[in-house]
Amino acid sequence: MVVLSLALSGVALCSVLHLVNAKWRFDVRHLATSLYALFPLALVLLVVLLVGGSHTFPWWDNPEAAGAHMPGWYRPHWLIAREVIGLLFMMGLYSVFIKRQLVAERSPEDAARFHHVATWIPFFFVLYSTMVAWDFEMTLFRIA
Repeated sequence: MVVLSLALSGVALCSVLHLVNAKWRFDVRHLATSLYALFPLALVLLVVLLVGGSHTFPWWDNPEAAGAHMPGWYRPHWLIAREVIGLLFMMGLYSVFIKRQLVAERSPEDAARFHHVATWIPFFFVLYSTMVAWDFEMTLFRIA
């Protein structure tokens, strides 16, 4: 979770600084690229957590034994799919942001494209981070 949060925060910070027109956004724009490099490690660690699902999530093997009905959203195949697809989507979106950031000063059209991508970053950052936090909050659930 720490590695994933660091990877997500680099581009999110640079995006927000661009959107609010911060004067020092040019001084920290390299953070987006530097912290983006953590995404492959975050993906590997996520896969390790999900492959050992019964060790990560106590309800993995027998959700009905938890004493409460677990919604279908928490079935293992849906959990794995949304976590991996979500991470791959965020990696793709952040990659586009970094590429657009590198050429944003080339022309007004490039600056507009960069601004358009930067506008979507905070929205998807909050959406994806909330989903991951909620899913891994379920690791706190213990079978009595």
